[in-house]
Amino acid sequence: MSETKEIFRLRKAGEVDQAYTLAKEAMAGPDTDDWDVRALSWCLVDLLKRAARQNDRARLSTFAGELEALPLPAGDDILENQRRFALSLAEKGRHEILSARNHSKAGRYEQACRLYHDLLARDALYPADHPGYGWDLYRWTKDILSASETPAPAAIGQARRNLNIYMKLSVDRPSPLHSCMLKIAWQLASGNHLDLPAFVGLWGLENLLPDDYDRFTTTDGKTLPALAEKVVQRAAKDAAAAGNPRAITALMPHLEAMMVRYPDNVWFRQNLVKFLTSLGRQDEAREQAILFAREKSQEFWAWDLLGDLQVDPNLRVACYCKGLLCPSEEGFVGRLRLKLARELSTQGYPAEARGEIETVLTHRVKSGYRVPREAEELMAAPWYMGATAAPPSKKFYLRFAGRAEEILFEDIDWIDACVGDSFTIEREKRKTLRRLYIADKPMTREITVPERALGLKNLKPGQPVRIKADLGASISDRTKLYSAALRDDGVFHDTLHEIVGVVDHVNFPKGVLHVIAGREIDGVIDLSEINASIGDHIALRVARYSTRKGVRTRVVTATPTDVEVDETVCRRFRTTVRISNGMGFTDDGIFIPPDIVRSHDMQDDELVSGRAVINFNKKKRSWGWKALTIDALQDTGVVHGRE
Repeated sequence: MSETKEIFRLRKAGEVDQAYTLAKEAMAGPDTDDWDVRALSWCLVDLLKRAARQNDRARLSTFAGELEALPLPAGDDILENQRRFALSLAEKGRHEILSARNHSKAGRYEQACRLYHDLLARDALYPADHPGYGWDLYRWTKDILSASETPAPAAIGQARRNLNIYMKLSVDRPSPLHSCMLKIAWQLASGNHLDLPAFVGLWGLENLLPDDYDRFTTTDGKTLPALAEKVVQRAAKDAAAAGNPRAITALMPHLEAMMVRYPDNVWFRQNLVKFLTSLGRQDEAREQAILFAREKSQEFWAWDLLGDLQVDPNLRVACYCKGLLCPSEEGFVGRLRLKLARELSTQGYPAEARGEIETVLTHRVKSGYRVPREAEELMAAPWYMGATAAPPSKKFYLRFAGRAEEILFEDIDWIDACVGDSFTIEREKRKTLRRLYIADKPMTREITVPERALGLKNLKPGQPVRIKADLGASISDRTKLYSAALRDDGVFHDTLHEIVGVVDHVNFPKGVLHVIAGREIDGVIDLSEINASIGDHIALRVARYSTRKGVRTRVVTATPTDVEVDETVCRRFRTTVRISNGMGFTDDGIFIPPDIVRSHDMQDDELVSGRAVINFNKKKRSWGWKALTIDALQDTGVVHGRE
C-alpha cells in the first residue's frame, strides 16, 4: 500500500513517467491487489491524455492496449468514466476532443468550438461529446454579445450561426444548457436580430425548467421578470407584429398560461388582443382591449388599440381623442393623429382633421424624418385643400373623450360610497389620498384612492358619491378606481350604519378615549372631538380597513347619546366580590381592576353593583368581562378596619 501512495503522490506532482514505472513494478509483484490496479490504471489514463495532446499515435495504441487489458475494480465509477474517455482518445481524431476540452478549460471557447465543429463535419463527434460542444457554444456566444453594447453585424451573424449549430446537437431537453441557449435567443430577439417565434417553435416551450418561471429580486428590491415570462412576452409581441397566423396559433396556449401565472403583467393581455384580432375574433379582442385599457388608462397606446377595434366610427373618434389627452411625447403619437384625422375628415370636421395632419408634418420635418405615407394619402384627398387647419385642442378632444371612458366601465355596476377625509403619506407628500366608505358585510368597508383619480372637487366628509372600481377579492386587496360621480339620491354617511358603544378607557396624557361596541367593533377618539367619560354611551359610525398587522376599525363619526348599549357589550351586575392581590373577582366572571378596588376600598364578600363591559385578555387570548363603574357597596357583615 505504501508503494500505491507513492505512485499517487508522483502523479499529483506531475511525475507521471516515474509513477508509471513504479506502478508497473508493483503489478509485477506476487501480491497485487485492487489498489495496484487502480494506480496503474490512473497512470495509463494520464499517459493516454498526454499522447493525445502530442498526437503520438504509437504511444496511444500502446497505452490503450495496456489499459484495456487491466481488470477494472468493481464499483469505481470515477475511474470507469475516465478509463472510457482515455480509451476513446486512441481512436482516430479523438485527440482533438482533448484539445477542445483544454481550450474550454482555458476559456478559449471559440477555438474549442472550431475543433468540435470540424469533428462534427467529419462525423467524428460522439453523442457524449455534444453537451460539451453545446456549453462551449453558449459561453462563446455569451462572450460575443457581451463584448459590446451594440455588437457588430459580424458578431450578430456568428451568434445566430452558433444558435443554429446548437439546435442540431443531441442534448437533453429540458436541461440547464437548453435554458441558457434560450436566454441567448431572447437577447438576440431583444435587439431585433432573431425571429423569436420561429426559434421557440423549434426550441419547444414545453422544455422550460421550473426555475425558468421564477422571478428574480435584486438587492435594491427590484423584481425582474422570469425567463419564461420575458421569452413568451417577446415572442408574442413579434408574432403579433408580423401577423403570422401559424406562430400566433402555436403561442396562444403559452400566452394564456402566462396570463394566469403572472396576472400583474398587463402586456400579455395587450398581446392577446392583437392575437385575437389577427385571428378574426373581434368581439373577444374588444373585451380584452377594454380590460387592458382599464389597467393603462393613462397611456395613449391603450386607447389607440381600443379605438382600432371599434365598429362605430363615433367610438373610434372618442378613443383616439382620449388617447391624445394622455401625456405623451409628440414623436410617439403621429400615427394616432393621422388615424383621428381620417375619422374626422369623414364626420364633418375637415378643419380639425387638417390641423392634426399639419401637426404631424411639422414635427416630422423638424425632426428630419420623411412624411408618412398615410399623411400623403390624406393630403391628396379633395377635402384637404379646401379646409383651413384648426390646431389640435384639448377642448375639442374633451367633447368626445367621455364616451371612450364609458366603454371601459359600462359593464361595471356603480357602487354607493361616502366621502372620508383626505391625507398625504409621510414619504409621498405630493400624493394626496382620499378615504371612501362603502357598504359591506359584516361592516362598512374603508378604501383608499388617489384624490386626483376621483376627479371631484370640493368634497365634504360624509358626502354621498358613487364609484366604479375593482375592490379585489378581500379587504386586504388594493382598490382600482375607474370612475366616480356625485350621488344626488343619497344622504351624508348613508353607507355607514350607526351603532352604540361605551367608553371603557380614557388616556388623558395622550388625549384619547377608547370606545367599544362589540368584539369586532372598537376605536379610538380624540378628546378634542368629543367630551365623554368612562361609562358614557357614544353613537358610532365605524368602518373596517386593512393594515399590515391585520384588519382594524376606524371611528368615522362619534356623538354622545342616551341610547342603551347592547347587553352583549355592557351589562349591569350585582354580586359579592372576592379580593386577591388587590384585584377583585366575582362569581359570575367579572374582573374588577385594582384602581376600582382601591377607590372603593373593597373587601372580601362585600356586595357590589355596577356595570361591566366586555374585555379582551391579551395574555389568555380570550374575551371576558371587566367592571366599568361601581354604583354602591352594600354591607354584608364585613368590618372595615378596627373599631
